[in-house]
Amino acid sequence: MDPLFVHRRLPNEQASKEYLISSYGPAAQKTFTGALEAFFASEFPQLAGERARRSVVQGIVEMVHRFFPATSHLRQGQTTWISVAKNEVSSYGKTITETRMVPVIVSLLAADEAQQRRDGKRLRDIKREAVARACLEIDAQGGCVTGSELAIMFKTTPPTVGKYIAEWEAEHKQLLPRRGTIHDMGPTLTHKKEICRLLFIEGKTVSQVVNLTKHSTSV
Repeated sequence: MDPLFVHRRLPNEQASKEYLISSYGPAAQKTFTGALEAFFASEFPQLAGERARRSVVQGIVEMVHRFFPATSHLRQGQTTWISVAKNEVSSYGKTITETRMVPVIVSLLAADEAQQRRDGKRLRDIKREAVARACLEIDAQGGCVTGSELAIMFKTTPPTVGKYIAEWEAEHKQLLPRRGTIHDMGPTLTHKKEICRLLFIEGKTVSQVVNLTKHSTSV
């Protein structure tokens, strides 16, 4: 081993099993297979048991792969992602397998990212813009993303993603749409404070607040 090399433990290497499951378990379920399982659990609860549902789902997945071979119209740097539907109704105790999901396309790389690096733009700034871009793209396609999912996409940690989001929002004076702000869940509930500030301190109209916070009046 190189004597100058110092091993640095990453946060996830020290994380408990419970933390890893709660943080990344739902993201692991957000696949086409997971969406089918959620569909059957919601629409056909009488289908005998979880094991039977999984067998049916696996059969459907195999048929889809057989009859609809993969084709790609993605641009360079884009990928598909399975996201929780933006208009899904969240409730206490509702699991990811009971939640409706939608496929979205995410631009992990900007078309001019190499040019930005050549011009000396800091990598941290590029990553911050990438996180914001992903939030906005997924929202525009009817989905909503979590910090843990963004951490997976950009090979970092949820706390780092949170810092990027906070910095972007402070700079642009706009909340980024993500599952915490859209579905009122998790630690991301700062939009309520922001809504009150915009309404009662700055005197914004309801429609202006909805546009700025990406938060529906019906939620």
